[in-house]
Amino acid sequence: MLVALFALFALTSVLAAWPAHAATFPINETFGGSTTSNPNWVLSGDATLTNEGDGWLQLTSSAKSQSGTAVLNDAFPSTDGVYISFDYAVYGGISRTQDGVASTGDGFSFFLIDGTADPSVGALGAGLGYACIRSTTTGTVGACNASYPGVTGGDVGLGFDTFGQYSAKGVGNNDAGSPGRMPNNIVLRGSGSGTTGYAYLDGVEDPGGSLSGITKTDYRSAIITIIPNASGDPILTVTTNTGPGTAQQTVFSKFNLATASGQTTLPSTFKLGFSGGTGGATDYHDIRNLKVVKPVDLSIKKTGPASATVGDTITYQVVATNNGPNSAPGSAITDTVPAAIKNVTWTCGAAKKAKCLKTSGSGNDISVPVNLPVNGTATITITGTASAAGELANSANLTTPTDLSSTGATSVTNTAVVVACKACGDTNPRNNKSKVTTHFGALSFTGPTHMSTELRLGLGLVVLGAVAVALATWRRRAGRAM
Repeated sequence: MLVALFALFALTSVLAAWPAHAATFPINETFGGSTTSNPNWVLSGDATLTNEGDGWLQLTSSAKSQSGTAVLNDAFPSTDGVYISFDYAVYGGISRTQDGVASTGDGFSFFLIDGTADPSVGALGAGLGYACIRSTTTGTVGACNASYPGVTGGDVGLGFDTFGQYSAKGVGNNDAGSPGRMPNNIVLRGSGSGTTGYAYLDGVEDPGGSLSGITKTDYRSAIITIIPNASGDPILTVTTNTGPGTAQQTVFSKFNLATASGQTTLPSTFKLGFSGGTGGATDYHDIRNLKVVKPVDLSIKKTGPASATVGDTITYQVVATNNGPNSAPGSAITDTVPAAIKNVTWTCGAAKKAKCLKTSGSGNDISVPVNLPVNGTATITITGTASAAGELANSANLTTPTDLSSTGATSVTNTAVVVACKACGDTNPRNNKSKVTTHFGALSFTGPTHMSTELRLGLGLVVLGAVAVALATWRRRAGRAM
């Protein structure tokens, strides 16, 4: 106990000694090298950079009684909303049985604090480095133990709680709503500072059933957004997947933090941190590829003909729209038109204060930089000649830069992509694709409009000859009758 208290005081002293800085979007930190790309990261306790080929921020190893914290001592604005994503790997631990349930542990937290607050460390163990605790096990409603405070100026703490104690009674200064120990839950606790607050807000079982994998190759990805609604209330959404390449699944959907128990007013700026710990139960707790940007919702719609004849001129339209809540300058629309469409030309037009930075061009590889303010649209009109029979799947996709590998283009797929600006994160990937399938029919001589001059002349002579023969035959028959 004395060792843990000494470690907590030492960590707090180290963190508070660092001066605050101001951050600008985008914030990108891979944790891939021997040092962080931003020098204002403060690593304390057992937190370290693994400095391997595919490096990680390691909050703890799988040894017992470890704790590690990393805080970015840069304040960034919250009023326009934030989009935060990172990879995490929890693996290789030792389980411990409590109340008949065996779990590895303890877990880790991701937290946001008031940007004016000095970085600090919350209670270790059940507090996951964010919340305060009233005792080492359970307690009643009341102030937390002064020896186990939570972070200063905490706004929200998301616990990836393998062992389950972050949900337990005795964490925070009010047990209202706390379900008790809930292993392998992702848990939301609210604002608090020191020995007051950190209410249990909600908890959901991990979509994969267990937060802990076997090795770090079983890493997962989380996305956290906080977006003010029309009333200015901060609305939180959290998603995670169950492994590399799997789809994001919703954990918390549009949770209104403003109406949560004990929640303070949204601060104008945030700082962020990670904290992890082990006890008798252990795990490695690794983090990488942190991204913090402004949220946007870019959508795309593609239209075109359902059918065409080889040789016809065909036209497709791609419309990109910024649905907010932030502007997206420096975005781009790209479209690689299949070789089956020849003589491709395009034009770009903008509306509602949007701007096409290129307005026209030719060729099958189209790339158009655009500025998209909120509600702004950019429309690309693509024209070409159908040159092969069969079906051509014409699809339009909208992705953020990290999703470009998932467009699924083939030799007959025309895929248009809107790439969000580097300081933006798309909150709604479901509206990023739009597909049109056009059937190209074979050339059909159904009328003179499909005939060359030579063919028309030849057919005309054949028709005249046939008429002359018929006329001569009629005259002979008429002569006999006379």
